[in-house]
Amino acid sequence: MFWPRGVRCCGPCLKVHAVKPLEEELKHVPLEGYEIWHNTNKVKVDIGYLTKEIKEHIKEDNDYISIIKADRCKTIEEKLDGMCQEVDENGNVEFNREVLNRCNSLKNSINLSRPFNEKC
Repeated sequence: MFWPRGVRCCGPCLKVHAVKPLEEELKHVPLEGYEIWHNTNKVKVDIGYLTKEIKEHIKEDNDYISIIKADRCKTIEEKLDGMCQEVDENGNVEFNREVLNRCNSLKNSINLSRPFNEKC
C-alpha cells in the first residue's frame, strides 16, 4: 500500500485510533485531575488543533494522490497511444485500442493511487 506521507496510518485511521480514544480519555478526567493527567502524560493536548491538523493532512494527501493518479493516467495513455501507432512488417496495427480499453489489468493500473517505481 502507498502512504503519501510515509506513515502507515491514513487520516481517518489516525482519527479513529488516536484522536477518538484520547477524546474519550479526556472526558473521564475531572478538571481538578487534569493537571495530574497532564503531568503524567507530559503533553498538553488540544483536540481542536489535532482535528484541524488531521483534516489538513487528509486534504493534502488527497490532493497528492489526485496528482499521482493524473500523472499515472497520462503516462499510461501516452504509452498506449505509442503502442497503437506500431505496425508490423505487413503494415497491420499491432495493438487495437478498443481491445486494450477492455483489459481489466489496464483499468486497474490506471486507478492505482501510487506512483510508478522501478518494478512497474
